[in-house]
Amino acid sequence: MAALLLTVATPLAALLDWLLLTAPRTLRLRHATVWLVHPLTYLGLTLVRTVLLPADAPGRAPFPFLDAGREDTLGAVGNSLLTALAAYGLGVLLVTVDRLCPGVVRSRPKTGFRLRPPVG
Repeated sequence: MAALLLTVATPLAALLDWLLLTAPRTLRLRHATVWLVHPLTYLGLTLVRTVLLPADAPGRAPFPFLDAGREDTLGAVGNSLLTALAAYGLGVLLVTVDRLCPGVVRSRPKTGFRLRPPVG
């Protein structure tokens, strides 16, 4: 169930959030760089875990290409860097699409109506 939430529900929720709740043309290239903090931290901790745990430990690496025991350590680091580069590329693509395409939900025009506290 957790894998389903992680791989299906979370990306769909993020896509809907971007399409429906994010104002159009507000994403910048620096956002794609900030979005890398979580994946790079995850990759770093995963590599440390695969080096520290014994080779026969269950669940040592979540993905075979990150297992420093199966691959050499340099190969696992290279795979991690390629994964991070792909994540950054997707972020840049998202920023580009946001800049080129109009938003699905248009912001409402200002009507001048403001709520005021009751008098008296």
